[in-house]
Amino acid sequence: MGERYPESTEVKGTVTQILDRGVVVDLEDGIEGFVPLSQLGWDELENPADVLRSGDELPLRVIEVVPSSRRIVLSVRSYFNGRPMEELDEFRSSLEGRPAIPEEERVKPESASIYEEDEETGETSGSEEPAGENEEQAEEEEEEASEEEEPEE
Repeated sequence: MGERYPESTEVKGTVTQILDRGVVVDLEDGIEGFVPLSQLGWDELENPADVLRSGDELPLRVIEVVPSSRRIVLSVRSYFNGRPMEELDEFRSSLEGRPAIPEEERVKPESASIYEEDEETGETSGSEEPAGENEEQAEEEEEEASEEEEPEE
């Protein structure tokens, strides 16, 4: 997987799951990646469901690969870094303005597939555990991912 999706590779991903802390995207052939909330390209976005829908295609850059757990972390923000600000604005405006997903249709944290890190080995794996138990880890991932460079203005 690291050979196919090395860090800094630009790819397209289709949103398959919208979570409170980011989105899960399908890259191809059943390979999934995660885009943290902080890497979606909106500075003050509180919930991805406010602008994204399942099926939306996102331009992405690979920012982390953990082959042992088949985990890929991606970034819209990093994709647009170094590109004209107009491209990011065009991307945002193509998705903004649609009605928000009703609360009852949003993925609930208890049922969301999440990425968690084994504290002893540092390896990451997907699980079906309630997100509340892993909220601290998800916040750490977002903080790490947000350290990526901002797009040029």
